[in-house]
Amino acid sequence: MKLHILGAAGEVTGSNYMIETNGYKVLVDCGFHQGQDEEKHEGEAFTYNPADIDALILTHAHIDHSGRIPLLVKQGFKGKIYCSYATSELVEILWNDSARIMEEDAQWRSRKNLRIGKPKAEPLYGIKEVEETVGLRAPLNYNEEIELLPGLRVRLREAGHILGSSIVETWISEEGQKTVKVVFSGDIGSKDGVIEKPPVFIEDADFVLIESTYGDRLHKSLEDTRLEFQETVKAALKTSAKILVPTFVVDRAQRMLYEFDLFQKQFPE
Repeated sequence: MKLHILGAAGEVTGSNYMIETNGYKVLVDCGFHQGQDEEKHEGEAFTYNPADIDALILTHAHIDHSGRIPLLVKQGFKGKIYCSYATSELVEILWNDSARIMEEDAQWRSRKNLRIGKPKAEPLYGIKEVEETVGLRAPLNYNEEIELLPGLRVRLREAGHILGSSIVETWISEEGQKTVKVVFSGDIGSKDGVIEKPPVFIEDADFVLIESTYGDRLHKSLEDTRLEFQETVKAALKTSAKILVPTFVVDRAQRMLYEFDLFQKQFPE
């Protein structure tokens, strides 16, 4: 058994792992690189043949974990995409949104290229590839252990990150060798969940591939964070100031609406 780390190592985005045995190749996540990582990896090809991949397991819908799956399909992947039911619904929305954004960006680049004699820009994938990808989804229940392929058992557990987010437990067996348990954390939420349930505690594993974006810092408590938010809103209301809230990823807007609703109920005047 081999584990290939093909993204999000030494960087924040572009999650992509591969489990390889003598019998199959299975991916866990296949996401876009974003921000500074996007510039570094622009135009980069897959380091494997998508047609050789037997299945894909998706931890959650965020584009840095799911965004390149339609490109995988465009280049020959025909296996099933396993994820939670909520992720299955969310990711369809995000893939369609991503395809439209890339189409608009390609049109803008093409106009710019035309002025300087460069070729037309093409999006990585379009709505057609998204429709094909949507047809490959195979949603799973939380906590249900299934044999995904001969020699590969999988179970999704609550990760507490966004709606549908999962920790992936895998049990990998090869003939004549001991079964190995490998856990992929995906992105993990706070134990003090607000909208989502807290992440499940995984008690045992042989190998763990864990998200560690904020592993070098301590966050404020939920109580302190909420107090800071409420004091900011109160100060703005006193002076009729405006508050700008960046909500660039799925779940941030929902969380802000929740906190504003809570604030209004606590301070109705």
